[in-house]
Amino acid sequence: MGCDCVKIDYYSVYMPMTLELSAGETAIILANDGVFRKNGFVFAEHEDGSVRLTSAPMINSNMLGKDDIMEILHVLGETEGVNVRPTRVLQWIASKACRKSTMIGDSLQDVEMATIITQMAGLIEPWVQFLQISTVLNLLEF
Repeated sequence: MGCDCVKIDYYSVYMPMTLELSAGETAIILANDGVFRKNGFVFAEHEDGSVRLTSAPMINSNMLGKDDIMEILHVLGETEGVNVRPTRVLQWIASKACRKSTMIGDSLQDVEMATIITQMAGLIEPWVQFLQISTVLNLLEF
């Protein structure tokens, strides 16, 4: 469960930060560079085989860090996938989605209704939202 439409900007750190990682964790980072870049983390491989954090994402004036990297590493260690997001990023995406969502009871024009149905048709799992609130399932109960 992830959102590929969200682009997270990353900012260079003043001094590249060496992370104390196991060889397996380092291999996961190097093999999944695209996943980490999608989440705003950029790494550089050092001559001694270690990786250094050169850029990190900032969300709502909070820089994501080692805990978020370890969360991604944990998920990637158990599964393979490109839709891996740390919890703080998912919460941020969910808060953006809620502010822009259409609520039950909102009056809509025919064009707006058609647009929503067209967009929902393209969803892989339309019954799940980031906040774990079912959407389509609630509508089916009416």
